[in-house]
Amino acid sequence: MTYPCPDCQSPMVLRSGGYGNYLQCSKYPQCRGSQNATPFGEPKGVPTDTETKQARILAHRVFDPLWRTGGMARGDAYRWLSEAMGIAKGQCHIANFDKDQCLRVVEICRSINQEPDVDVLIGLFQDKSQVSTRDPD
Repeated sequence: MTYPCPDCQSPMVLRSGGYGNYLQCSKYPQCRGSQNATPFGEPKGVPTDTETKQARILAHRVFDPLWRTGGMARGDAYRWLSEAMGIAKGQCHIANFDKDQCLRVVEICRSINQEPDVDVLIGLFQDKSQVSTRDPD
């Protein structure tokens, strides 16, 4: 199956790199659309435009430390987030969120983590040129 680039609608092609498989816009480098992929060439999560992808990356950067630092198990962290967002746990996956949902994740995580790094990350999101487009999912 062929997937359209979320930024320019050109076909995506399957590539392999240091972070695993990914779909890349066939018009690269003119278009930098990309999406993490399974070994079978299927997108991981819901393919989206660059701005939403950057919001997902920001959401992961503020949410993932909840479970990566051993404060809680990953499943418990997603259960907590689903309750805080008022959605079912099965629907609570950042790779499927739109931009507004990701920004809600950031605000929810800020309410329990007032670390200055969170504010720095938000500032980087607002200056999109400084945020990596590699999605950690």
